[in-house]
Amino acid sequence: KGYTVTYKPGTQGTFEDQVTEDVLFGANVPAFEGKPTGKAGYTFAEWDEEVPATMPAEDVELIATWTANEDIKYVVETYVMNTDGTYSNEATSSEERTGTTDTEVSVTEADKAAEEGFEYDVKAENVESGKVAGDGSLVLKVYYTRNSYTLTYEVDDEFYSSGDYKFEENVTAIDEPTKAGYTFAGWANVPETMPAEDVVASGEFIANTDTAYT
Repeated sequence: KGYTVTYKPGTQGTFEDQVTEDVLFGANVPAFEGKPTGKAGYTFAEWDEEVPATMPAEDVELIATWTANEDIKYVVETYVMNTDGTYSNEATSSEERTGTTDTEVSVTEADKAAEEGFEYDVKAENVESGKVAGDGSLVLKVYYTRNSYTLTYEVDDEFYSSGDYKFEENVTAIDEPTKAGYTFAGWANVPETMPAEDVVASGEFIANTDTAYT
């Protein structure tokens, strides 16, 4: 009577069952033909049981076991809000990291720590965690919003107007006020781009010395 030898792929293998039938008792056990192939991110480790040299008086089933690779790439992308309040489709920057296939990874608190003028945008489409894909396709995403700051205009030490600007947004001074019999001396302390703080711009009226009277 012959017996059957079956090599099975196990949980991560991609090869078809290799079956050899009618192997006689005491005959050499046929070896697996070729190389065991598995899913991306896994390496063949061994068969779950030692392959016998000669055929026992029973069927033999050998199941492949696999080791998850520990050096699989994944990417953390950073998106920084534009000064118009939108995000670009392309990442501002990206960093490659490595992890073990099918293990959970997350962005770090350091990833969420924004530089001056920015904050981690909790309302954006952040991807904070995920399983490391064996093909290296996992992408985590971190979004930073720009903070807004107030530019206040004062005339003769009194409030005149104000407006909010995002950090690093270009600033154009408002129109100068007018007043009969006076000349406005111009705005002082208007930044070219908005810094990471509130700003007060000031101006004053200077009395004209050539005002006609009757």
